[in-house]
Amino acid sequence: MRYFIAFILSLALSFAADAQTKRAFIVGVQNYDELTDLTKTLADAEGYADVFENELGFEVTLLRDPNFSDFLVALSDFEATIETGDEIVFVFSGHGWSDGARNFVAMSDAPLRSTEVVLERLTFDLNEAIINKFRAKDPSLVLAIVDACRDNPFDLGTKSVTKGLVPQQTIPGTLVVYAAGASQQALDRLDPEDPSPYSVFTRTLLPKLENAETPLMRAFDEARSETAALASQISHLQRPAIYSDISLDFCFARDCETVRGTAIPDAATQRELVLNAVHTRLSEFVYESEYSMPFTTDSLSILLDDDIDGDGYDDFFISVEHTDFCGSAGCQHQLITYSDGAYKEIFSNTGGSLTVLPTSQNGMRDLALGVGFTLDRVPIYELRRFDGDSYTTSAIVACQLLQSYCRLEDALIEGSYEDSDSMMAFYPSEASGTFTLLPQGTVIYESLDAAMNETEAGRVQESFDYFAGMDSSGQFALVHIWKGTYGIARVQPTAR
Repeated sequence: MRYFIAFILSLALSFAADAQTKRAFIVGVQNYDELTDLTKTLADAEGYADVFENELGFEVTLLRDPNFSDFLVALSDFEATIETGDEIVFVFSGHGWSDGARNFVAMSDAPLRSTEVVLERLTFDLNEAIINKFRAKDPSLVLAIVDACRDNPFDLGTKSVTKGLVPQQTIPGTLVVYAAGASQQALDRLDPEDPSPYSVFTRTLLPKLENAETPLMRAFDEARSETAALASQISHLQRPAIYSDISLDFCFARDCETVRGTAIPDAATQRELVLNAVHTRLSEFVYESEYSMPFTTDSLSILLDDDIDGDGYDDFFISVEHTDFCGSAGCQHQLITYSDGAYKEIFSNTGGSLTVLPTSQNGMRDLALGVGFTLDRVPIYELRRFDGDSYTTSAIVACQLLQSYCRLEDALIEGSYEDSDSMMAFYPSEASGTFTLLPQGTVIYESLDAAMNETEAGRVQESFDYFAGMDSSGQFALVHIWKGTYGIARVQPTAR
């Protein structure tokens, strides 16, 4: 009798496991009443519907060009079907927008001209209106694939919404994938003659989803790399963003393929590992110093994390906020990368911000390091390139708006780009071996314009701390004056 009861219980548990349902809600909006029409979003939605239904065994709800009301009704009906333990997929391909804090998706009747307050009510908040509603039904998984990071299609008068979508907060049991990273534009096509029926991201991802035994994180990571490579062919930056709180080896099949090589920890684990590694390395120095201030992981602040070498591990720009590492120029900053099974410092500096650029050298992304400003408050950036061992300065750039205005990649790739209206690139003296230091008494100007015209009002002083670099024309030099402040000087200044 005891064995019979055990058999019945195991049969019931097996039946309960089999009762888990896979459900997908897929939406493609291509033809808009007022917004710009898109070209491949319906094909994207139909491609996802085919793969999830016929290859992965999902119950699929497919909406083509729904208006606000159609979407709301269908979403409510779909939500009502979700049961505890289900695996839920949401796919959206169409227009989207962000207010800088939240991301929204737009249906076919979204208005072209509106206010932000009205637009919030006529589009759908991705998290609040969709993902969180699904999570409230206690599914085992929510996967959201969102290809809505295109140029802002709305006219809000003087109010400008954020370009692209903003980063997604990680939600337990949820995997959210954007076709493009924060503030990037997702491409429908590579050129007007592009023969693929799918957008750039969808064409790389669909084949990887067809095998139910493939771990999802592997599929998305490989698609991310391929998408970035395709976009780079037309000098466009598009690197899909992945926000995951699921296991690295999760797949839609009972038996998953073994992840090749060593499993890569999730984002939260990586952050904990790198903070502990830096803390351990620096603790001995601090504890032996004359200061009694404790050095804990709270003394470390992650300013930036990005995979700069494409190995699947995030690399970290960390501020060491402790008495021993802070001075009049600010706190010590370190760039920590993963290599040979451990996190290692690849360079450090005092103060300054860091931006990872889309160009690369020797397998590492190029960097723009904020190092100061001119007297007229134009920021100065060091462009750093990896020489195979460490990051070295390849150019120093005076530029108003990093990323959105300065074409820093041109200075890195061509080595001679300069435009006095927007930026000026200076090249370190050691790079050419032909420049000589300017003598003390050199006239220094607050801006390039003042140096070009040699205006009396633009003259600042006649001494400097050190020579930073020279422009490619050999006419102007960038000199450091004091405390992160720079000035512009002529190589052969006119006497007063």
